[in-house]
Amino acid sequence: MCIRDRYSDEYKGSVGICPARLESEEEKRVIETALEAYNLAGCRDYARVDIRLSRDGIPYVLEVNANPDISIGAGFVRSAEAYGWNHEELIRQIALFALERTKTDSGSASKGIAPAGDIGHHERLQELLCRRGSVREGTLYDIHTGADG
Repeated sequence: MCIRDRYSDEYKGSVGICPARLESEEEKRVIETALEAYNLAGCRDYARVDIRLSRDGIPYVLEVNANPDISIGAGFVRSAEAYGWNHEELIRQIALFALERTKTDSGSASKGIAPAGDIGHHERLQELLCRRGSVREGTLYDIHTGADG
């Protein structure tokens, strides 16, 4: 896996689009892929799934970040704002997701999320993270999910 330097010319040249402008079918595939990666990674309450879309509409998972930056101005916050939540509401919702989970769920297994040692799920997540293909250069699509999935 490659880690990009946020100060590199390549990173500075990328353009975040929020919300992503997708056709209906593209949006459906991106959301399904993001939710699958979110669940396979065992994420809870909130996470960020970074996706690039190929020229032929195939979503490629770049990263699953189970603890994205939630400071003012961060990409995750930008997405929450596009959804209609200000920073205060985002923090409140994250806390509510966690509270709701702890009321109804003693662990991730009861919600059908694979335990950390489940090799089949790890292989599928690895497959999602390692797809190869032509992506739209310089365009990053972020799909953000919460506990309501």
